[in-house]
Amino acid sequence: MLQYVRLRAPRLLEVPVVDGRHHGIEALVNLAGYRDAHIRTIATWSGSDRSWRAVVNSLAQHLITKYRVPVFLSAAWYATDEAFGDRKREWFVAHSRGASFRSLNLPIRMTRRMEHVFLSSCDSLQH
Repeated sequence: MLQYVRLRAPRLLEVPVVDGRHHGIEALVNLAGYRDAHIRTIATWSGSDRSWRAVVNSLAQHLITKYRVPVFLSAAWYATDEAFGDRKREWFVAHSRGASFRSLNLPIRMTRRMEHVFLSSCDSLQH
């Protein structure tokens, strides 16, 4: 995976290290950890010359999604919070396979309207 990123999306590796964390590398590690969820190979990914967050989204959408997932949910792949990091990645995978977001094991009860507003949210929520 790292070899393809170096060739097709080097900006992901240029992410500054903050508090000892490199979010680009963490995203790659997490995506690799979910390789059983991959429905496409990285060899068929065209890459991206956009920002590192856009690269993470592009790669996650390519490898995992059957159905498009809102861009801001791609932040799950570089989430570092102990309590919800893996759960966020599981939500991404399940939603990308067609599960309604409100049907997932969320920490709150979500109504149909809340789900609509949440999934229609601005992509800047990932920052």
